[in-house]
Amino acid sequence: MNALFDFIKNHAPLKKLKKGELLFCEGVEVEFIPYLMEGGLKVYILSDSGREILIYKVLPERFCVIAMVSALTGQKYPAYTIAEKDSKVLLIEPDRARRLLDSDAVWRKLFLNELSKGFLSILNLINDITSISVKRRLIQYLMDNISDECTVKKTHEEIAKDICSSRVVISRLLKELEANGFVSLKRGKVLIKKAKGRHVASLGELSCPD
Repeated sequence: MNALFDFIKNHAPLKKLKKGELLFCEGVEVEFIPYLMEGGLKVYILSDSGREILIYKVLPERFCVIAMVSALTGQKYPAYTIAEKDSKVLLIEPDRARRLLDSDAVWRKLFLNELSKGFLSILNLINDITSISVKRRLIQYLMDNISDECTVKKTHEEIAKDICSSRVVISRLLKELEANGFVSLKRGKVLIKKAKGRHVASLGELSCPD
């Protein structure tokens, strides 16, 4: 596997993305398969009303699965991909990837694994949206994204986009949590407050069924 990645790194140009920079827009032809070296990418679609709906996030040392499928099949890209932070991406030519699929068993296994993980991520997202309340999704999001300083450095709008809700709903729920002493709302971040010496555990108690 290391030899394969060394091959990719030596034969794929590196693209640097600034935070907030678009890598793909909906409807474009995908001319390369992105492999994320550093940073983070977010793949999303827009609803008819213009609301951003998260599909999945691409973590370091992972491929963007939808871009991979689009590039190899010649289909137009069905979503948007944006850098959530400064990122470095390797750009693999589709023809080279096809040759590797035909000739390299390790690459085929890698491709199938990435495809499986990507679609499972999408299925899990659909399950969360349809079966879990917005309040529980919000609390789980705060627990998953808390920093060492006990803060979540996201705006209400960013949180709403990440959990497929609206800014108005998220702001209302965060104010409820603040009124109950679980969080403190600051500009561009949410501070998780101590509750008897605990941070995440106190929020976790709220994530039980409503």
